[in-house]
Amino acid sequence: MTESDLAVLDSILTMSKSETAPEMEDDEFFELFSAHKILRDFQLDPDDIDSGLVGSNADNREGSDGGIDGFFLFANGKIIRDSTEAEKSKDVLKKNALIDIVIIQASRQRGFTIDRLTRLKDTCEDIFSFNKEPRDFSEQYNEFLLDARERLRTLYRVLATRYPSYTVSLFYVTKGDTGTISPDISGTAKDTSGTVSRLLPIAKPVFTFLGARELIELASKPPKLDFTLKCSAVIPSQKAGGYVALMPIREYLKFITSDDGQLRTTLFESNVRDYQGKVAVNEAIENTLLHPGAEDFWWLNNGITIVAEKASADVREVTLGEPQIVNGLQTSQKIFDYSLSEKQKATNDQRELLLRVIKAPTVESHDAIIQATNSQTAIPQAYLWATSQIHRDVQSYFRSKDLYYDRRKNSWRREGIPLAKVVGITELAQSVAAILRQEPDHARARPARYFAKKHHGTIFADKYNLDMYIVCARLKKKATLFLRSTEKNKQHRNNLLFYLLTAVTCIALKTRKPRDRKIAELNLDKVDDAVFQKAIDIVKPIYKQFGRNDKAAKGAEMAEELRTQLHDRFAVGKRRGKT
Repeated sequence: MTESDLAVLDSILTMSKSETAPEMEDDEFFELFSAHKILRDFQLDPDDIDSGLVGSNADNREGSDGGIDGFFLFANGKIIRDSTEAEKSKDVLKKNALIDIVIIQASRQRGFTIDRLTRLKDTCEDIFSFNKEPRDFSEQYNEFLLDARERLRTLYRVLATRYPSYTVSLFYVTKGDTGTISPDISGTAKDTSGTVSRLLPIAKPVFTFLGARELIELASKPPKLDFTLKCSAVIPSQKAGGYVALMPIREYLKFITSDDGQLRTTLFESNVRDYQGKVAVNEAIENTLLHPGAEDFWWLNNGITIVAEKASADVREVTLGEPQIVNGLQTSQKIFDYSLSEKQKATNDQRELLLRVIKAPTVESHDAIIQATNSQTAIPQAYLWATSQIHRDVQSYFRSKDLYYDRRKNSWRREGIPLAKVVGITELAQSVAAILRQEPDHARARPARYFAKKHHGTIFADKYNLDMYIVCARLKKKATLFLRSTEKNKQHRNNLLFYLLTAVTCIALKTRKPRDRKIAELNLDKVDDAVFQKAIDIVKPIYKQFGRNDKAAKGAEMAEELRTQLHDRFAVGKRRGKT
């Protein structure tokens, strides 16, 4: 490592922070940056990455992080964000599933210390001892780390009879020089891996040191966007840009699998429905893969639809630029699972898969293809809202206001939009739910309800002024900044956010029930820290009253009490002088 390496890394960090999270403390951002680069091949959402950040800081006294800043759990390439998802894995994963555990310790120090490694080793001793309870641990860990450990323990329990393969990747990240690591530090790292091997014998632990030079290389590594698919036969359409092809399963498997053996989840970002798990269609696909008959696979399967920005072909190959598999996630996931459970068979499988390759000329064409190809079989309409006109209108209007509405998951990545300007489709629904609907409990715990047919129109409707959505989005970002500066505990920030939005809007507009038109007219320049402080002074005592925890924020009682207090405060005849 040279001083120039440090200068380059600091420049990358400064620019990345200004574009993604300018409000974060430097230490906290370094943890986020490290996790983002280490997990780059998984292409996670910001919320996905946030769900795995477990670090404490000096102002968060409610439990320690045990020297772990990031704890991420994946099953066949899919992130497991909570214990419910871990429990449901028993209905989705078959034998020989691939479980990846990624543990990250990140520090802005200019070197690697044995004290940090020893603490990490002790923490691994606790979290991988599945028979231990928290009261027996060497430290009192925070809720984020305990929750991550419980996810792992749940997954281990439900898959115990299915012989999964475990990979544990441990990363120690600093601004230091990996070329100067001393023998005692590398020896302690080896001991840490040995601890994991002893407690989880079926695991393959790998310990990696990352310093300034390695972080620069990770940050500079370009994503793979172009692919060449080897096919048995390719037929071009009469209209330029479209192809129908037959592709051997073994070749398709190479396409959807990354260099390190993971499912290439980036290919499925435009797929409007997630993997549906243990349903009849998927069981039929699995049975066809495991038990070949006289029929070829493509005779019995609807095939895959791929939309690409660029597409060309000859009689045996198709070349794609930035492809997205818009229909065929279920088939793809089952083929990937088949490769894990029957590796030799899958590697040599001569059966063929039907591909439709389309070069979509416009975003509208892209969405029309998604809508059509996902409407031919039963699917909840909730998954298709992103292609509806109201979401298109919101996206167009946001662009005119220097915001980017990410109605198609992760499209901001491909367009190079700074994260600070991105508003996710779920994020906007939560903001509107808290501000307009005054439902902070549902916004916190059940945002998916707003994409059910019954509730979608209460949040996204033509009758609402589009400026209302702008105000809700910007107010949420302001509330996030305020909480970051006044509340150091991440759990409390998460629990207070949507309640703060409910309260601050009533205070700013001096009303107990804001209407969409008034919200649209709200001058956000006047919603300063003093207004947010008045709002949080109302919210915090209620939060404390109901337990000051996740259960309180997700329950109906806290939300009802806040609405009652706001309605009383701004009741007709009591408004003047009471803000």
